[in-house]
Amino acid sequence: QKALEDQYKDLDQKAKVRHKALEDAIKLFRFNNECDDFEKWMGDKSVILHSKDSLSQDMEGVKRKYESLLTDLAANAPVIDNINKMADAMIAERHRETPYIKARKAEINDKWNTLNTVKMEKEKTLEGASSIELFQNICSELKDWIQEKGQVLDANELSKGVDSIQEQLRKHQN
Repeated sequence: QKALEDQYKDLDQKAKVRHKALEDAIKLFRFNNECDDFEKWMGDKSVILHSKDSLSQDMEGVKRKYESLLTDLAANAPVIDNINKMADAMIAERHRETPYIKARKAEINDKWNTLNTVKMEKEKTLEGASSIELFQNICSELKDWIQEKGQVLDANELSKGVDSIQEQLRKHQN
């Protein structure tokens, strides 16, 4: 009876260890899956941020694309928080793969920070391009206005008579 009880306790202990190992493996699998998905998503967004859009051709299209990207980044920001919470929980539980988890967490956070840095650089580029676009629009409007006034002046050939000059003066005053 004593031998059976000892074997049962030993078996029970091994089952608990095995159960803990399986739980750890499941948590690690979920963590890796979440990291892989987020890493892939960040890679896709990085490609978009690094694309060289022609700012002179379709500034509004580029702005819409960037605003869509900002919305997507904001919507997925909680994912990095979730990854960090998962990693911190596993580290606090003294998971067998703690060094790996710390390294993976740091890697994901570095990529996230890099993505945000690239986003800020793209934002500065778009701000500069918007200023240039505004300047070009103002110049174009001014050029059109000057041409319009030039046509009016050409159409109204001024005669040298005093009556004609007084009439033109009244027109301009009105």
